[in-house]
Amino acid sequence: MTRLAIIFSTFLLLMGCGGDSTPPAADTAAAPEAPATEAVAEAAVATPQVPALVEYIWQHKGPAFSDAGLQEGAAAWTALVQEAGYDMMGAYRAMPRFESENFDFLWIIMWPSQAARDTAWADWTANHAETWAAQRGEIYNYSQTFLFAPKPGRPPTVMNDSGQGISEYLFCSYNEGYGADDLAAHEQRHTAFMDAYEAENGAMTYWWATLSPQFDADNYDFMWFNAWQTDAEREAGWAAYSASPHAEEGTKAIDCSDPALFDSTRLL
Repeated sequence: MTRLAIIFSTFLLLMGCGGDSTPPAADTAAAPEAPATEAVAEAAVATPQVPALVEYIWQHKGPAFSDAGLQEGAAAWTALVQEAGYDMMGAYRAMPRFESENFDFLWIIMWPSQAARDTAWADWTANHAETWAAQRGEIYNYSQTFLFAPKPGRPPTVMNDSGQGISEYLFCSYNEGYGADDLAAHEQRHTAFMDAYEAENGAMTYWWATLSPQFDADNYDFMWFNAWQTDAEREAGWAAYSASPHAEEGTKAIDCSDPALFDSTRLL
């Protein structure tokens, strides 16, 4: 299979091949619909702490955008969804360390079920969307949303409770003749690698997950997500991983883009 996109902004064109073009963010006038799939249902059953769905929303800076306006909007949004009682498992803002023609930053929401998502967006559309658009639309607004079903890998040894972090995404496709079993084997090797690395270097906040797109994505099979608390952890971990035998072994089965890096802030 050919090499995937090198930078995240190129990948977003691939995302657009199957995402929901009706954006379900704070300014929408119509609630979006998302596909209910067996993969989503399975993700919801195994571990209650793991969201069934992760929703990525493209956000765009408006003509009145400012950092202060963004912070005020984030606080107002968090208060509103809490008051409304939406069943969310968490929410983040992710600011890219690169330029993209498709978005300026991401709003990320974690849902326990498809029903929880649909109920929240229906209420938002009926009771809050119009007012929010009038108050905040000149500061930032959205365009599209994309749903993924997550599968967590090795959990972090040290929890990152700071509310800030470094996150990155790689967009991966199986090479010919390989599939999900080979990914599982790679994750087992990666777990063993991390166990040995931390035994020698100390515990880390690093963890990873794979995310399956809940829409037609013709040019990749899944996203690989990495997270750390600091750049120092990330740089040391990547250096060790790149020199490890299982890094090269993994490329036999999986072809991935270069990582796309974000600064993440917890909102909820």
